[in-house]
Amino acid sequence: MTVGATTGGGSVLVTGAASGIGRGVARAAAAGGRRVVATDIDEHGLEGLELESRREGWSLVTTPLDVAKPKAVEAVLASIAADGGSLGGLVHCAGITCRGPLLDMTMPDYHRVVETNLTGSFVCMTSAARSLVAQGTGGSIVVITSINAQRPLLSQALYSACKAAIEVLVSMLALEVASAGVRVNAVAPGAVDTAMNPKAHSDPAGIARIPLGRFGTPEDIAGPVLFLLSDEARYITATSLAVDGGVVHLRP
Repeated sequence: MTVGATTGGGSVLVTGAASGIGRGVARAAAAGGRRVVATDIDEHGLEGLELESRREGWSLVTTPLDVAKPKAVEAVLASIAADGGSLGGLVHCAGITCRGPLLDMTMPDYHRVVETNLTGSFVCMTSAARSLVAQGTGGSIVVITSINAQRPLLSQALYSACKAAIEVLVSMLALEVASAGVRVNAVAPGAVDTAMNPKAHSDPAGIARIPLGRFGTPEDIAGPVLFLLSDEARYITATSLAVDGGVVHLRP
């Protein structure tokens, strides 16, 4: 059995695939031979991902998706079945942040972050879980959270609160669908060098606080995600795996 072989086979649906961790996961899964359906609200970013796939010799399917819209998510899942395939797993990466003091956050800020991060996670997780349970073939759901769920940052209170709530949803959903052979886990990254962390290359103090001495990369996160999707992780569910260079174990 190959590491990364998706439990139950079938397509891997990746949200937030136009950039950052989602793009890294989609690339790694597709380059490893899996059938990937890559989604994002950023259609231009998806076009770039398709160009990369053709240039580098691997393939995937891309489709625009707003993860907070249940009918849109259901339509993507239905399209997978309509193409004669099945769903093997979901990797939910879509998310945004909003930096600043909590007292400066407006209601539009609140709704924007909660709708994308928390509502989007709920919609995607439960929709994929229903599909996997209905198929009766098992499967794996992996949700990208954050170490901020355990160690919230003053500058990212809304983001941290959403990630903490998502980890509760992960553990509860995992217990609900375990008897159907569906596993649900979280991967909680630390500081990763993506567009959401624009100061990654100019923050020596931040790097000094990481035991492994560097910011993570999307590829650093993709490996653990593919492991949790795979049959090698068949006895792991309701777990949150910190992939953070050791930061979460330091004293606050």
